Formats: sequence, structure tokens, C-alpha cells
Amino acid sequence: MLEQKTQFIQNEVLGLVIRGAFPPYTKIYAKIATEKNRARMRHIIREKIVEMAELYRQKHVSPEAHVDNIETLQKYINTQCCNFLTKEISFGIAQKLLNLYLKYEWCLNRFNHDVHPPHCPVDSIVIKQANKEGAKIPPKPPWSQMAANDYLYAIEEIGRVASKCQKNMPAWELDIFNANNPAYGFDVSVDKSVGFLSDGN
Repeated sequence: MLEQKTQFIQNEVLGLVIRGAFPPYTKIYAKIATEKNRARMRHIIREKIVEMAELYRQKHVSPEAHVDNIETLQKYINTQCCNFLTKEISFGIAQKLLNLYLKYEWCLNRFNHDVHPPHCPVDSIVIKQANKEGAKIPPKPPWSQMAANDYLYAIEEIGRVASKCQKNMPAWELDIFNANNPAYGFDVSVDKSVGFLSDGN
């Protein structure tokens, strides 16, 4: 029964990650794409990000290595799925896939206690909040069309904002996510009892 419960959670998480990384306005499939093609792409993404996540659970991965991993994911998906995509998926989509999956795994306590993801997911909500707090991330390109250099600039700015709050990027982003989604629970920015949100975890 435990295995079935674990599989259920894993399937739900992976479904949320894929939906979160591909906004409704993102037309990625060519007209010739069949349901089999779409299922194949979902399978490829799921397998690859699950495999990559194993690199992050036991020890901190450097930001440089993380960016390389995002690029590897981007190239892998585009190579495997090029025959039925309208165009290659962007670095921005790839970062959302990997960063969002790592966020879920971290929140589910599947990382060692003192380990956290190198970055947070970058999307419109994160960019808007970071800019409110002093970042200078331009509105274009949108996150879903970011190239690697756009992402690196955004991450540098987000990191600067998070540091001012004395938090790592994942903890800072989790705070703003919950603040923007009050139906999900309490205000973590004022609840000090949530130990796994503290800096360094």
C-alpha cells in the first residue's frame, strides 16, 4: 500500500510540473502530432527530470552545474521530440520543469535536511514580486521564452532580493507563492514554526 501511495503522489506531482511548465498559450505541438506523440513527450519529460533529481537529494549542486543540467534537459527533450513540435522548447520552459520538480521534492522532504535546490522556479509571479522588492528583471522576454542568458540575469536579481530577506531562493519563492495563494494554507512569512522553510534547508 505504501508503494501505491508513493506512486500516486509522484504521478500527481509530475502532472502538476508539466502543466505548470507549459502555459495554455504555449502552442508546442505541430498539427501532425498524435496523442501517442503527446504521451511520449510527457513520458520523456517525466523520466528525465526524475533521473536528474537524484543528483540533488544528497548534496548541494552548484549553480553552474544546475544551469548545465537545465540545458541538458532542454536539448534532450528537443532531440527526442523534434518531429512533432512546432519549435524547440526554450530554456525558460526547461528551467520551469526542473526547478518546479525540485521544489516539490524539497517540500516533500525528499532532500537531505541541510540541502535545498540551487534555484527557484522562474515565472511571472516570481519576476513581478522580485521587481517589487528591488530587482530589475525586464518584462520581455516572458519566462516561457527565456534563453539561458535571460534566465541567468533573472536568477542573479532574484538571488539578490532573497539575500536581502536573509533567505535562500527556494525559501523566498515558497513564501511568495503561499502569500499569493492563501487558499493553500497559512501565511508562512509570519509562521515561524515551519522549520523546513528556514534559511539553509
